[in-house]
Amino acid sequence: GNFSGTKRLEVFHDSVQELTDLGETNTRDPKTLADFISWGRKKFPAKRTGIIFWDHGNGWAGYGGDESHDDDLLTLPEIDEALRLGGGRFDLIGFDCCEMATLEVMSACRPYGRVFVASEEIVPEQGWNYEDWLEALAKNPTMTPENLGRLICKTYQEYFEHHQDEEIRDEGQWITMSAIDLDKVPAILNALNGLSSRWTSQIKMKWLEMA
Repeated sequence: GNFSGTKRLEVFHDSVQELTDLGETNTRDPKTLADFISWGRKKFPAKRTGIIFWDHGNGWAGYGGDESHDDDLLTLPEIDEALRLGGGRFDLIGFDCCEMATLEVMSACRPYGRVFVASEEIVPEQGWNYEDWLEALAKNPTMTPENLGRLICKTYQEYFEHHQDEEIRDEGQWITMSAIDLDKVPAILNALNGLSSRWTSQIKMKWLEMA
């Protein structure tokens, strides 16, 4: 049912159990996220862990928006802070929201995760196909983070491609979803910085020639 404030819930196959009622919080405060991460690691210790951000995405501008706190966003520096304060490294970091598969977001998450899953495009309101990939993970809990990332992408695509509702199939014509190895992000950044330096030098030379 509807509720106010912030609750921590444990989701089962056919039910949801309330574990904690925190009252009113700013869920876009990095300390709130860091506290949730620390609590989750202690409450549910595991050999492999993942975190999924599920709300509105704004790419380099940040994530989410807490309506009870003037639509406060989690900026990329705040995401970096929260993941750092939460401690540990995630096997998978996912964003079930729009436009988060950018190099800026990946750079903020890189020190804290192995596999990054997100879309560079708009994500329809149906979001990820949790039922299919969670069922597959339950059957094969030793699945590698890389294979889980591929599975999330695959089930997301299949949901829209094969849905019986034509409108939902049409919505899915422009979907994207990527699973990225975060350890490879520094090499991309170095290559991009080198390219931008060369372009900047060439542009300066052109301006000097024109002058």
